[in-house]
Amino acid sequence: MKMSQEELQNITEHLEELKEDTSLSKNIREKIGSMIKILGEETELSLKVNKALSALEEIADDNMIPT
Repeated sequence: MKMSQEELQNITEHLEELKEDTSLSKNIREKIGSMIKILGEETELSLKVNKALSALEEIADDNMIPT
């Protein structure tokens, strides 16, 4: 399945919304900002997606996140 530019833009817009959510901790918002930057890079899509997923995994594995 190939991701379109429109889908990538949609994901970025949702991440921007999360980045502005002050109920999230600062470190999570910073990681989301990093994901936005990664997805905006002029590199191969698969590399961008893998890097962004890695950043997402870091958020999921963060023990400092309240549950």
